[in-house]
Amino acid sequence: VLNACAYTFGKIEYREQAMDVAIETFGEMQRSLQVRPNHVAYGTFLRACRRLIREDDVRRNTLMESVFRQCKRDGQVGELVLKQLRNVCCSDFQLKLLGQLSTND
Repeated sequence: VLNACAYTFGKIEYREQAMDVAIETFGEMQRSLQVRPNHVAYGTFLRACRRLIREDDVRRNTLMESVFRQCKRDGQVGELVLKQLRNVCCSDFQLKLLGQLSTND
């Protein structure tokens, strides 16, 4: 489901709906007692954020930062997660997040 959302194209309304589905799906995974997000789920959700939320929307970086912090706490920072962060447009934002790898928050 997350991957389908991340690759939604077309009108802004379609992309907004896909982001809503991605947020709901990811939230369900986080609340579940049976399923926990792994590095693939985190990376795919970050891809959805990167592709579906406009770069000038402040919610984009806020959501991505929050998700990355949780990913780090869960020990799930892997190649897919790092790849999504490398593809973020703003190098200052990349440095901010990747600098968090050396902290324990």
